[in-house]
This record gives sequence, structure tokens and C-alpha cells, in this order.
Amino acid sequence: MSVLVGTVIELTDRVEAAIESGDWLSARELEGERRRLLEQLALSDAAGDLRATFTTLASRNFRLIGVVEHLKRRVLREAAVERTARNGAAAYAELGAAGRDSSEDVA
Repeated sequence: MSVLVGTVIELTDRVEAAIESGDWLSARELEGERRRLLEQLALSDAAGDLRATFTTLASRNFRLIGVVEHLKRRVLREAAVERTARNGAAAYAELGAAGRDSSEDVA
């Protein structure tokens, strides 16, 4: 059973590294495998003896969720800034075109 615990911890490390590097596809795949092993571990006869391990893993999960939420908010902020800049550039271009059109009317 300790081999399974070691594998879960290693997968947790790999999920964390994937999240921190922005490799969302790998993080999702690794998390699926990790979750499957965690469920297997939770259903095992040794689950009661692993309370401290589950507590530690839960703590890491909550931290990783916080990291993901932080990164998500950052991406959404950057997208909003980009959208605002694009809209501003389009409005500027439209005003410039309108200005050129009105100056052609005068000439």
C-alpha cells in the first residue's frame, strides 16, 4: 500500500509542477490518474491508517486550487485589458477615418 501512497504523492508533485508551468493539459491528465489512485486508496483497508496522509493531500489540494484560481483571475484580467485595448484601437481608427472623411468633404 505504501507504493500506492508514494505514487499518489509523486503524481501530486507532477500535477503541481504542471499547474505552475501552465501545462493545463498535462495537469488535467495527471489529476485524472491521481484521482483514480486516491479513490483506490480511500477504499482500501488501510484508509483509516492514512488519515494524516489524506489530511496532507487535502491541504495540498486546497493550495493548488488557490494557485489555479489566482492564475485564472490573472488570465481573465489580461484578457480584459487586451479587449479594452483592441476596442480603444478600433474606436481610434474609426475616429481617424471619420476625421479623414470630413476633411475630404471640406477640400
